Amino acid sequence: MPTISGLPVHPLVVHLVVVLLPLAALTGLAVALVPALRRRYGAVVGVLNVVAGLAVPAAMVSGNWLYDHRIDNLGNHPGDATEASLMVQHKDVANTLWPWATVLVVGVLLTLCLPRMAGRFGRVRRFRLPLAGLAVLLTAIGAVASVYLVVQIGEAGARAAWSTR
Repeated sequence: MPTISGLPVHPLVVHLVVVLLPLAALTGLAVALVPALRRRYGAVVGVLNVVAGLAVPAAMVSGNWLYDHRIDNLGNHPGDATEASLMVQHKDVANTLWPWATVLVVGVLLTLCLPRMAGRFGRVRRFRLPLAGLAVLLTAIGAVASVYLVVQIGEAGARAAWSTR
């Protein structure tokens, strides 16, 4: 299990997701809905969304390492079964985040790339309005689901980490 100064990597990586993904969701919605913000901050928001999106699988991988380490080191104490059950709940909820974070990133990138694509490809110009609507819809759905799941995953993780102590 990877550590930094003796601390498992997972809590460190998770904080990237906890901070960046909701920020990416809010800023992604802003640039999807307000063209002036898109022109001014689109590149920064695009990079933020990609980094936040990449932090999710990094948190999943580090979480799996920590999970495997903790499960292997659980003994036969009465609280161990409860801790294992809470860790499984946390892991199950956490595994649902990746698709929704991906929807968010795809929606934001489509929003940002659509004006350029419409300028370069004549066929895209005809479908610009429906594609723009799809991009906003994907961004909104991804944003709401991602923020909701970050809260749910955090609560389940906190229960797993602290309820048996």
